[in-house]
Amino acid sequence: MMPGRRLRIGIDTGGTFTDVVAVDESTGAIVTTKTPTTPHDPSLGVLEGIRKVLRLVGGGEVVAVSHGTTVATNALLEERFDGLALVTTTGFRHVLEIARQSVPQGYGNSYFWVKPERIVPLHHVREVPERVDFRGRVLEPLDEAAAAAIASWLREKRLTAVGISFIHAYANPEHERRMREVVTRELPEATVSISSDVLPEYREYERTVTTLVDAFVKGRVARYVGAIHERLASELHPHVQRARRSGRLRPRPDRGRRWNQHRRVPGRARRAGDHHGRRGRTLPDQGADDRHRHRRQRWRQHRARRP
Repeated sequence: MMPGRRLRIGIDTGGTFTDVVAVDESTGAIVTTKTPTTPHDPSLGVLEGIRKVLRLVGGGEVVAVSHGTTVATNALLEERFDGLALVTTTGFRHVLEIARQSVPQGYGNSYFWVKPERIVPLHHVREVPERVDFRGRVLEPLDEAAAAAIASWLREKRLTAVGISFIHAYANPEHERRMREVVTRELPEATVSISSDVLPEYREYERTVTTLVDAFVKGRVARYVGAIHERLASELHPHVQRARRSGRLRPRPDRGRRWNQHRRVPGRARRAGDHHGRRGRTLPDQGADDRHRHRRQRWRQHRARRP
């Protein structure tokens, strides 16, 4: 390969090595290499891998860089949910402790099974007066004064990853959206996720846990992708893309827009509540998209049959 050729580069960051593949657009020639991963800042290993593969191919114009990473998954597996808070409807403060009634491997296992610790400690949970029924009718308006007090408390405690999960918000998201506005006004640097965006379905435990996971990983993924984008822009000026778990690619959001990890957890960590409650950890579910769609269809049918 000679300078002037158009190259597409793919990078996968692993725990030990960062694998790099370069493809010549005109000839289809492929060159592969790897470089040690830099755990303290994986973006450094990414840049070094690009430099190395460019030396191997003899230079060229990099027209695209595609990157796969497990930054979000690794953050969950560490199970250190620092700075994470939950805002929920008054009376539902213990939704994470109660979780689901089911016991893994049947009720015969109930004596041996120990419910995992909640991902948000109870002292980081705040309740706000509001209530919506399952049809979306407002039974109690959002208490604006209480919402503002909670936002001030979040700022004082420096809790910058906030999950908002109100009862029946899947049927009417207005209270959650208003609460998000109050929090972001008081705490602009916060990463806020609302359940009506992340998982607009019934079953409060799964919806709440998935929303909290989304709030937790978005900020970390945003910082990581931002660091890589800035370093790539300074050296290569490529069209940067992010890989979804489905294998499809999408461009990085505009710099001026607030990061929104395609509104849901990377890989759509559907049923994160089940994974966390049954196995003691939260993992993305690769088969989530179909189940997510089918359960919404069943819920619509169920609501249509009700008088």
